[in-house]
Amino acid sequence: MKRRGDLAWRSVDGQVVGLDLEASCYFSVNATGALLWERLGEEADLEELVQLVVDTYALDADQARHDVTAFLAALSDQGLLAT
Repeated sequence: MKRRGDLAWRSVDGQVVGLDLEASCYFSVNATGALLWERLGEEADLEELVQLVVDTYALDADQARHDVTAFLAALSDQGLLAT
């Protein structure tokens, strides 16, 4: 998985704010989402992203997997992941 490369975005106070110029939509993600967003700048699989959240926040792997899956689904629904 990888985020689209044509999105305008910035990290602001630990969060990510961005603009999908093609769709004229603004988006933002919290600190955990920003951690994942940064990693999605390069190809990453689900397990890598889950491990990143586990290592950073000391979460249980099942909870991290649930949260990461939900985050990726939201990005996909909004068309923010590369196809």
